[in-house]
Parts: sequence; C-alpha cells; structure tokens
Amino acid sequence: EIQELTEPSVLFRGNTLTTKSMDQLQRLICRRYLYDTLHPWLMDLYEEKHSMEVDPRRLPANVHQNPATMALNRAHLLYHVQLLLNCLFASPGRVPPILKAIYGQIRENARNHFMKGGEKKEEEKDKEEREEEE
Repeated sequence: EIQELTEPSVLFRGNTLTTKSMDQLQRLICRRYLYDTLHPWLMDLYEEKHSMEVDPRRLPANVHQNPATMALNRAHLLYHVQLLLNCLFASPGRVPPILKAIYGQIRENARNHFMKGGEKKEEEKDKEEREEEE
C-alpha cells in the first residue's frame, strides 16, 4: 500500500486492509503494555476532582464566562495531558517487540518510497552540513 501513495501524510488514513490489520494486531498484543503504562495515569485521572472541560458549550454559562475558571480547567487538562505523555515517553522498553519491528519496517518502506531511494536523504544531509558550517 505504501508504494501506491503519493503523500506521506495519508499513510494511516482510511480503512485499508493494512490499517484494519494493524488495529486488530494492536488490540491483541498491546493490552498488557497499555495496562502497565496507562493504568496509574488513568487511576489518577479517575480520582481527579477538578474539571478539565474547556469547551464553553459544555459548561454552565456562569462558568464559561469566568476567565479564571476556564484558565484553571485548561491548566488541569494540560497537566494531565503532560502526565500522559510522560507515561508514554517513559515506556519504550515495554512496547511489544513485534510492534516495534512492524512499525520499523513500515518506517523504512515509507522512507525508501518517499525519499526516492535515498536521493533526498543525501540532499538533506548536505543541507544540514551547510547549515552547521554557517
């Protein structure tokens, strides 16, 4: 499927056989990883008593018209998103090896296809070297 694409931005879009297959594979092999990685974060989130709603349409008028309350909600949301990202970025050693291998192969195939056999890669290296010299 990669060979049929003209834009890398659409690589995982659509309901292709590959996308559906990857979804199913991830459901089968990633449960333990997700539990180990996200369970502590989810428990903290569940116990959170502060609102994180930032959509004014979903808040009572007296709340969404109060800038301080909206700022506090936004701060709580950003805090928990940062905690989530910290959990994910701290967990590469727990990602199932088969998933790493598959996504590594997809990355390599996409790189080869979209970089036209490495020609652009060499151009990018030359550009980076020139920028470093400046």
